[in-house]
Amino acid sequence: MTPWLRILLLWFALLPVCIIQAQSDESRWAINYTTNILASPVPARHSASMPNKGDFGGFSVMGEYSFAEKWTAELGYFLTEVHYNRQVRTMEGLQGGVKRYFLNERIFFQPYLAARGQVNWRRRFEQVGEPMNASYTAEHRYRNPLISFAPGVGADIYLFSSVAFTIRYDFMMGIDSRTTIEGRTQDSPSFYYHDKGMYHQLGLGVKVTFPFRFSEQDGESLLYLLLDMLFWN
Repeated sequence: MTPWLRILLLWFALLPVCIIQAQSDESRWAINYTTNILASPVPARHSASMPNKGDFGGFSVMGEYSFAEKWTAELGYFLTEVHYNRQVRTMEGLQGGVKRYFLNERIFFQPYLAARGQVNWRRRFEQVGEPMNASYTAEHRYRNPLISFAPGVGADIYLFSSVAFTIRYDFMMGIDSRTTIEGRTQDSPSFYYHDKGMYHQLGLGVKVTFPFRFSEQDGESLLYLLLDMLFWN
């Protein structure tokens, strides 16, 4: 997906939040853009020579609404890529969930526990034969989940009153999902890998809350940051 399309998705996700927020300043909304820096599958069985790696891929754009003290609901779009050697298992769709915060909202560091579910609209079944050389072939068979669930933990770290850096970990569990990879030389398996659709996911992002506030202290912090960037040796 191109950067321009990602920006467009972010804008369309932000627009309804701004409109609704203008109608009720008492509500607290947010938009959160997250990039996956890790999507590492959990093997069920594998041989020592399996060339599996947990490269990163994908992103999410989420809208959030604080419906009770220290409770937030979230809903949005996700795209996840799980890498297996040179092949990629891709999932895309809608996800939603809840987050439970614990500290006073005046504190800049806001840890939370979370739970979310996903609905995947990408192709569920895929089989790929990958020739490695003239006599060596790796066969990949993927069964993507229609529905996934995940417990998670994360934190919002506020740089300004309404802008936060975010970090989040989720343990993704796909229902009726699995991956099988077998490498063969002629008729004899040389390596194998099996998993049940579970993977570790770690994301970094930026969160903007509404109604948007920019205090005098935020202005001073921004000024010091700019001066530090200009004159840092």
